[in-house]
Amino acid sequence: MIGLNRREKEKLVVELYESGSSYREIAKKARVSLRDIKVMLDRASGVHTMSKSSQAYQMFSVGKSPTEVAITLDMREPEVTQLYRESRTLKQIYNLNSIYQETNGNLGPIVQLYNLSKGAGLNMEHVVRILKVADGDLPRLEGRCHNLKSEVKSLEAKKDNLVRIMYEYENQVNVLGRSFDNYCRLCTEEELKLADLQRKRSNAEELVSHFENNDKEYPKIRNFIKEKVYATLSKGEILLKLATYSVIQSIINNPEYHNLIVNDDLLPAIHNTPSYLANNNNWTSQSYEIIIMNEAKKLDDKLRKNMVEEILDQYDVGISQSSLPLL
Repeated sequence: MIGLNRREKEKLVVELYESGSSYREIAKKARVSLRDIKVMLDRASGVHTMSKSSQAYQMFSVGKSPTEVAITLDMREPEVTQLYRESRTLKQIYNLNSIYQETNGNLGPIVQLYNLSKGAGLNMEHVVRILKVADGDLPRLEGRCHNLKSEVKSLEAKKDNLVRIMYEYENQVNVLGRSFDNYCRLCTEEELKLADLQRKRSNAEELVSHFENNDKEYPKIRNFIKEKVYATLSKGEILLKLATYSVIQSIINNPEYHNLIVNDDLLPAIHNTPSYLANNNNWTSQSYEIIIMNEAKKLDDKLRKNMVEEILDQYDVGISQSSLPLL
């Protein structure tokens, strides 16, 4: 039995089968599988029998499931799974060949579509879904996509503008915050000033109330202060005279100063000059002295009055005081 070729094995199988041997006996004697025995016998009798793999491919091609194929052909899962994968591969090869023939071998756009979808992170199912969304109207979809991109750019520009405006508002808020803090500080200062003024007003009202209740005491105080002021300022009359003489002597020594005192706009009547001097065109030192002394007395009277008022304003008498301070 050793060294038989395929034809010799087929002949031996047929002879053993015709002699009444069973499949197992034939398989043992001819050293072939049970499946091969049936194939050899069919071939010898002129009957063409399909293999299980061919039958499985045929069943897969008509839409049979792997489970149906396994049951019908009495095959186990690993073999059926392998045949199912091969069937799908064969079908895809057939489809690819059909596309190749339809495009006359120009598969460039398909390859480009694949590369674009791969670069965008899309699989082929995504591409199919996109084509279904287009629904045969790709130009309309492209136009809609263009419009959406324009709207996105417009929204981004608006967003940038709103961000800029927000920053400007934040700056304005910061400026207003600093201004508010400054106004609060000023208000605090003004409140302190107001409190001080109210205190001074209260003191003044107490002083006025004290004087109103002691109406005989106020004239005495005023006269007392007036006498003290006048007595103090009266000692300065000699100084005023010396100052007057010095001014006159300066004018005599410097004639250009004469126009500063005597001119068309400076009338003697303004200075209460006596009429016998006002009508005299020959002015003397006495004339200048009278003019300047009149002005000096006006200033002196004003100074005395202001000093009296200032002392009275600064004089703060409490309700509880019973005597006046000594000046």
